[in-house]
Amino acid sequence: MEDTEAFVLKQLLEFLTFAAWLCAALWGFSQQERNRLTFLESERSESFAMLVALLRLDANVSIGDLQVNDLPEPLQVFFQGELTEATADPFIQLPKMYLEILKDVRKRPCSACGRVPEEPALCLLCGALVCLGSKACRGADPLEGQCTEHARRCSSGQSLFLLPFMAQILAVSAPDCCLWDCPYVDKNGEHNPYLRRPCAMSLTLDVRCWDSLRQIFTKSAVRREIFLYNEKTGQYIPNAL
Repeated sequence: MEDTEAFVLKQLLEFLTFAAWLCAALWGFSQQERNRLTFLESERSESFAMLVALLRLDANVSIGDLQVNDLPEPLQVFFQGELTEATADPFIQLPKMYLEILKDVRKRPCSACGRVPEEPALCLLCGALVCLGSKACRGADPLEGQCTEHARRCSSGQSLFLLPFMAQILAVSAPDCCLWDCPYVDKNGEHNPYLRRPCAMSLTLDVRCWDSLRQIFTKSAVRREIFLYNEKTGQYIPNAL
């Protein structure tokens, strides 16, 4: 029975992937959506969430919820020959002042475990807050942290997280991770990793740095940039955070 279900789910993923490419050809996807589809890992079950988003299906459905006898009939959107408008920029809006982020996450609970994280990570794509490096808050794979788990669910394994208490960006291309400078700088245009200098109250958003991060994600270049950064610095994160 399990082999049959696995086969059906695999075929469903392949069908949705084909449907997504068909939609891209007939109705046109944005360049960002085409990039995400091109680098989609169709063998991974979390790719289902990405395909659902691309095809404008019900975002509340997960692949584990689907039953062979309960598959929905073709949606009207396919007969109408048009797509609902997609969000051109999937990123959240960041405040100008870094202090506002610190205030926002101070008592916010983790979206996965419900506890206030000791080390929070803010998903820059959807705005969810999850635990960073917590042994008590893991994903489906006990060897992977909640950031990697969230990236798999939110954006097919590639995501960017702002670490407010560290003033760093956690780049994830599951299962690989890397720490980059965050897009906030002081009055001299310098970053303040780990908030070593007492200037958190004056850190402001660097638009060019922020645009660069968005371009990396839009071009599906997160994995490539992680490898390049690791080779350049010799710094590696051994575990999936």
